[in-house]
Amino acid sequence: MSTQIILKMDKADFEALSNTYMAFNKSWDKQIKAGRFDGIQSNPGYSVIYWFDNALALIIAKSYLASINEGFRVCYDNNLEEYSIITNYEVREGVANAS
Repeated sequence: MSTQIILKMDKADFEALSNTYMAFNKSWDKQIKAGRFDGIQSNPGYSVIYWFDNALALIIAKSYLASINEGFRVCYDNNLEEYSIITNYEVREGVANAS
């Protein structure tokens, strides 16, 4: 059984949930293929990656993205030992184009 909880959030709140984020582009392909991330074997076309320190932040972030109909994928970063979300959602314009 699940219960619905209503939170009012904006981009700044979403940004505060993650401990860091950056562009997720072709430069990551080698690390993806080397097995850095559980849950993906290639970049499914997303442009930004966010990392989360704890499960609660990840759950809220997933719920926020789903509520605004933004596509995303959750994966585990074996190097940092943290969960991450890859998506096209940008908390700051131009993040996806940063190198």
